[in-house]
Amino acid sequence: MAMSATLAISPSTVLSQQQINCTLTVTNSGTATVNVTSIVPQILTPGTTTPVPGYSGMPFLSPGAATSVPPSNGTRVFTWNDVAYSSPMRLGGNGFAWDPSSNSYSITCIVTSDDGSVFSPTAQTVTVSN
Repeated sequence: MAMSATLAISPSTVLSQQQINCTLTVTNSGTATVNVTSIVPQILTPGTTTPVPGYSGMPFLSPGAATSVPPSNGTRVFTWNDVAYSSPMRLGGNGFAWDPSSNSYSITCIVTSDDGSVFSPTAQTVTVSN
């Protein structure tokens, strides 16, 4: 496969509904320029494909946007923001409480390009506290 990606997130520990900055670097090891055609951000339960409550901003891929990745290990960087929500409240013996007080989620995305490649970077873990 000529296309690959790496994902960095910051910060890796947030409060519920706090913004997570995502930076995706797409690398093209092939011999021809390739255009990224879509990036679908995902917030998942670790080790699954199950989405969790949250909001994912969309990377800018509108007409006129720089989406080409040059050949010979050329790169293109895309950014967006995610917001993950922590677990719901429950009624406990002392009133309402978060259950549990924090959760870990996987941040990743699905990338497609005009050469037919579909790939994802290694997921990054974020801990969301209430």
